[in-house]
Amino acid sequence: MINKNHVKFACFAGFFWGFLYYPAAVLAADDIEPVIVTATRTAQIADQTLTPAIVITRQDIEVSQSRDVAELLRLHAGIELSRNGGPGQTTTFFVRGTESDHVIVMIDGIKINARTVSIAAIQNISPDLIEQIEIVKGPRSSLYGSEGIGGVVNIITRKSTQADDIIQADAGAGTDNTRQFHAAYHTMVNNTRIGIDAKRFTTDGFPALTTSSIDRGHENNSLNAYVNSTFGSTRIDLAYWTARGATEYLTFLGDTADQDFNNNVGSVSVKSALGAHASAHLKLSQAIDDITQNQSDDRAKTTRDAVDFQSDIDINDNNLLSAGLYYADEKVDFISFGSALPDAGKNNIVKAVFLQDDFTFASNHLVAALRYTDDRNFGSETTYNLDYGYSISPQLKLLAGIGTGFRAPSHVDRYGFGGNPELKAETSKNIELGSRYKPDNQHSFSASLFQNDIDNLINWDFSTSMLENIGRARIRGLELGYQLRRQNWSSRVEIIFQDPRDQVTGDILLRRAKRSLTMAVQHQKNQHMIGAELLATSERADFDTTLPSYGIVNLNYLYRLNPAWQVKTHIENLFDKEYQLASGYNAQNRFLMLSIEYQH
Repeated sequence: MINKNHVKFACFAGFFWGFLYYPAAVLAADDIEPVIVTATRTAQIADQTLTPAIVITRQDIEVSQSRDVAELLRLHAGIELSRNGGPGQTTTFFVRGTESDHVIVMIDGIKINARTVSIAAIQNISPDLIEQIEIVKGPRSSLYGSEGIGGVVNIITRKSTQADDIIQADAGAGTDNTRQFHAAYHTMVNNTRIGIDAKRFTTDGFPALTTSSIDRGHENNSLNAYVNSTFGSTRIDLAYWTARGATEYLTFLGDTADQDFNNNVGSVSVKSALGAHASAHLKLSQAIDDITQNQSDDRAKTTRDAVDFQSDIDINDNNLLSAGLYYADEKVDFISFGSALPDAGKNNIVKAVFLQDDFTFASNHLVAALRYTDDRNFGSETTYNLDYGYSISPQLKLLAGIGTGFRAPSHVDRYGFGGNPELKAETSKNIELGSRYKPDNQHSFSASLFQNDIDNLINWDFSTSMLENIGRARIRGLELGYQLRRQNWSSRVEIIFQDPRDQVTGDILLRRAKRSLTMAVQHQKNQHMIGAELLATSERADFDTTLPSYGIVNLNYLYRLNPAWQVKTHIENLFDKEYQLASGYNAQNRFLMLSIEYQH
């Protein structure tokens, strides 16, 4: 029997799809395709990758006017948020039903997942400092190591490629006494580009807990700076990104508290051609994730110093071979409820070697990747990906893939409360079938059918009163997507049907929906640009309840007064829908932001 909610879901999707499609039918083509690097660690046209990938462009970011990266990610099917209140509050996300610590998050290719709990502080990343976000769904431990079970999110910071100077400043104010100011300067001197972006964001927020009436505020000061220069066939890049500030919150007992945070990434990279058919890329980086509680001695800090080397060799016009080495020195400082991490858990060394072959022949495209990772704390893992595409015609491509991933037990897993130093890595095996159909340069359709089996999940064992590798999960799903890009118009529809299930208990995994729908449309005409976004998701189980289904609509409007000035308006949750992303925590009600921007 067909569920009535399924019928409503399909009818609403069809109605909105038609709304997006109709007005664009008379416009001319715009066939510019974004480039993605994250899928294979080499540059590819996004729709030519063999894995499900999403590219959020600078235009998407400007139109959405989202306050942090989390708001951008949630507007794509298969990516779900869990948030403990408003801006700056603890935020995690799930990709295709996997755990929140099963996703690698990078800034400019540098991992920022904290070693303490394996997740990244995406709530502290400002979209104003971002050029592009690349999302690859499915396992990618073969290229990036631990946490690569559900996917990879690579956040590319802004770096000008123009020869002219760019001066930018904007200021805005909104609901909840929200204030923001952003300024940027980019220039080019001879063959050297220099740029700096700075952003200050403050808000009084709203009550995080449903049982409280106390607003919890957030302050974020972000900076992105870079220098890059070219000497013949060699390019040298220096980059630094940081987000620092404070967030107010409520303790489990309802007491007011606040914490300071410091996230930063610095890197030096050198890329050089080695003759006509090879190149080498060396990157030295440091990533810091630091949280300090101000009402106690509790803190959590991860410092990761890494060396990443990659060489690409064009065997011939149809065969690109990539090989690399990775070394990371990880240091952890952790105090929770006054209990400190023992010395044995404060340091770790990760070493890895990987190999990938990207091969095309006739209508066939094959990418095979293999990685061996040695983690001094828990042991070693070997992971792989094998992806294949067959072009039936220039318009239609069939895809198949199989890959494995893993998550190393975190320092808290091994040495925190109930920790177990003997824990093994969580492991996964994903199988995927898909297709892409692009009848012309304006329309594209995609479908992906996947099954991800995850073993050795780290769960609490009541018989031993400690963490053990006793969990198993199986996630099956179907993703459908449609995109339309024409001159002055772009729109997309994404739907996912999934069954993220605990294989031990038979229950649906917590805070993950079985169905979700996302839609977006953008239109530009003369001085006007308008955008609309829709997110609808089915009910989700939580620890003590079931979170109801919900749907929200966002509206965005930009008006260019002249070549230098524009006014922007953002309305989040237009219809003031009450909903929850985590049991007991409020989500954003209707939010309005108005800002003005100068760029020369």
